[in-house]
Amino acid sequence: MPNNRRLSILLFFSIWTITLADICPEKCTCKDFNNYASLLNFKQLTSLDLSNNQLNSLDFSALSDFSLPSLIKLVLDDNKLASITRQSFIIFPNVEEISVKHNGIFAIDWEAFRLFRLKRLYLGWNHLPTISEHMLRFTPNLEMLDLSHNQISIAQSSSFFAAQHLKHIDLSFNRIQRFFYDSFSPLFQLETLDLSYNNLSSIPWQSNRKVCVGELVQPVLETLNISHCPKLRLIEARAFAKLPLLQTTILANNPMLNFISPSAFKTFLRCLN
Repeated sequence: MPNNRRLSILLFFSIWTITLADICPEKCTCKDFNNYASLLNFKQLTSLDLSNNQLNSLDFSALSDFSLPSLIKLVLDDNKLASITRQSFIIFPNVEEISVKHNGIFAIDWEAFRLFRLKRLYLGWNHLPTISEHMLRFTPNLEMLDLSHNQISIAQSSSFFAAQHLKHIDLSFNRIQRFFYDSFSPLFQLETLDLSYNNLSSIPWQSNRKVCVGELVQPVLETLNISHCPKLRLIEARAFAKLPLLQTTILANNPMLNFISPSAFKTFLRCLN
């Protein structure tokens, strides 16, 4: 190859690299992305959006000696991911927000979210059948968890035990049929809980389709949504007595609900729908 041609090619790639770095020093949105090694050029990134590509895996094992310590937000929506492995986020040690909505995720390795600074996790619109008791094991600072529009059929306290800073949980549009009596008991900082659009046959935790006294114990819960639960029939006296800060309860569109005790809401309730 003539020297002048080689020089032109090298110059072109040098200009391309410098231009990207100048345009996108902190935030980057990449389309038609298929080369993880290209991230090596952007060590100062704070936000990375890889949504609407054709990504079917997240394997950074080849870059295990490299990291993006400045990255705070990672968006991977609308791809073709089927699973999340232990290597999926290994190069993002300080990430605080991850969104993988609108994929086809049905499996998550138990150490996939070994992210001690993670605060917001959006897993909606996937195919998750359950909440593994190890999934949140290494997310002690998690505050927001969106699991809406999945295929979850049951929830239990061990699923959330390690994430005791959770403030907001969205479990709407799942297939949940029941809860264990202590499903959310570890979550003393929980402020918002959305259980709408599920297949609840009892709420909570009993076979006779009623809410009984003292079964919901969330000391700082402010908003509770249990609308569109077609088999809910009865809410007993003082059912929400242990929700002292409850302000909003949504019970709309429960076609079988025929009785709510007048003393069910012995709290600071401000809005009942």
